[in-house]
Amino acid sequence: MRRWLVPALIVTGVVLLLAASLVQPLRRAAVARQLRAALVKPMSALDAPGIYVLGRQVETADSGQLRKIERQAVAAGELRAAGIALGAVGDYPAAQRMLEEALAGEPADLFATLALGNVLDAQGEGAAAQARWQSIDAQQALAIQLHRTASAIANAGNRERAKVLLEQAIVIDPSNPNPSYTLASYTWPEDRERSVALYRGALAIGGLDPFYQHVAEGRVALADGRLEDAASAFESALAVRPDHVETLTGLASVLDRLGRPDEAIQYFQRAAALASDPFRSLVDMGDLLLEQGAYNEAIQALREAVKLRVDRPNAFALLAQAYDGDGQPEQALLAWQQAITLSPDNAFYRVQFGDTLLASGDETGAVEAYRTALQLNPDSDYARRQLRALGVTP
Repeated sequence: MRRWLVPALIVTGVVLLLAASLVQPLRRAAVARQLRAALVKPMSALDAPGIYVLGRQVETADSGQLRKIERQAVAAGELRAAGIALGAVGDYPAAQRMLEEALAGEPADLFATLALGNVLDAQGEGAAAQARWQSIDAQQALAIQLHRTASAIANAGNRERAKVLLEQAIVIDPSNPNPSYTLASYTWPEDRERSVALYRGALAIGGLDPFYQHVAEGRVALADGRLEDAASAFESALAVRPDHVETLTGLASVLDRLGRPDEAIQYFQRAAALASDPFRSLVDMGDLLLEQGAYNEAIQALREAVKLRVDRPNAFALLAQAYDGDGQPEQALLAWQQAITLSPDNAFYRVQFGDTLLASGDETGAVEAYRTALQLNPDSDYARRQLRALGVTP
């Protein structure tokens, strides 16, 4: 037994050392995120880009929070963050010492150098500040900082402001593909042409993270109508980040268009299970299940969707169609009524409501629904034919 003791102790020691080696980088990353979160709002309210005030006092920042972050940063060995936090509360001598120590360990740190220059300048040491600033590529650093700030602002809900900062970053440093990629992802929903041009530009520059590279390739292929290439690119992206909800739904939609509904449904299911807000995935999955005639499964997905969003008429309309297909007219009528309540001017919903009433034996109600549909849309030949079939003059 004793002969296994030493190897076991060695293995245990290696595991503990490995765990310890991973803890510190994680702590440093957490501190950096906290610092960005504490400064992004007060710094974004200033006229100057954040990089110009990095390490300078920010009056509207929470000094108590920044002091706490500074202590955590020191404990984690993230001296640059500690120096920036100290500068943000106006403690310039301490900030200078911390940033100089950070640069002694990492002389090529762009942001520590910029922050130190700002700290020196704030103390009236203009010549020393200039010497620091002139030693770095400020354009590259500024573009990086604008990109980071834009991402933080977008995550806080202000995408329009983020887009402005990303445009600035692209102009300042055209060799950085990341602002173009991020701006492309923000413009994808409403301006496909602009988005694809930005994706092409980012791909032409090169140097994207592999996941972003595959997503960009997939979206460009999708825009070009190359569905097989788009599916392949999205699959490659998911091999890097299997839990990325937007890519899961994107791949599902492409597979649906390729006539591979079973695979598409699986990806919609994965997306719905992972998403913080699975409404869109549930609706898309329910719509696809409805097309396949899988009414019971469609009902399950769409019922979950309408629980999440009671204000979306389309989800109720799809649910009504699923109930109709499943032979549940009473439930279908309730769903159609909800869709009509939310969208009273939708002639299609009125016609479908009339069909369900007719199938339930309520001819009087069906006539009223078809007439209302004709009032909303006088060109509805279907509603006119249904009324004539019931012996009623349209």
